[in-house]
Amino acid sequence: MVSAPITALQPGMNSPAVKQLQDWLVSQGFMTEAQVNTGYGTYGPQTTAAVKAWQTKNGVDNSSGPGYWGPKSIAVATKSSGASTGSQDNVDQSNLTYPITKNFADGT
Repeated sequence: MVSAPITALQPGMNSPAVKQLQDWLVSQGFMTEAQVNTGYGTYGPQTTAAVKAWQTKNGVDNSSGPGYWGPKSIAVATKSSGASTGSQDNVDQSNLTYPITKNFADGT
């Protein structure tokens, strides 16, 4: 079973954690293999749309960054899978480089 990544991710990134997110979104029914194959490992428009759809379905407040995979999304995903990341403050945000207008610590 594929688990949700516990690393904060955002559109424009390209990494193994993005591949994990995409694989997880496929396992949850929010992306297809065909969509993933158009940019495996790249957090592009299809991954962003899938994350937004997942956030909406799961009641994740994404008002500060729709489509961003951050502490709120990670907390809900890991809670629903039975995994635990501990505090949301433990989410690795060191790889974020995209300008964010709100404090990502209380973003999605």
